Amino acid sequence: EEMRRLEAMGTYTDDEINRLARRGKYLHKKVDFMMSIFKSDSKYSDLFSQFKSGGASRSGGCGDEEEGADHQDDEDEDGDGDT
Repeated sequence: EEMRRLEAMGTYTDDEINRLARRGKYLHKKVDFMMSIFKSDSKYSDLFSQFKSGGASRSGGCGDEEEGADHQDDEDEDGDGDT
């Protein structure tokens, strides 16, 4: 499919077309490998599952921002001793 598309462009030699097709396959394998590592890490596995299911987009954002705002009153931001 990719080779036919490139051949239709007419400006590539057969060797260049084959090289581009191999490069695409290599990049696809590399991405698949990186995703398998990412999914195998338990820290990111739940996050990835949530992302794939669309849960992250429906949640309205990250919960860290709200949590940080709750604790902000107790912290001395400039270090001068007053809160």
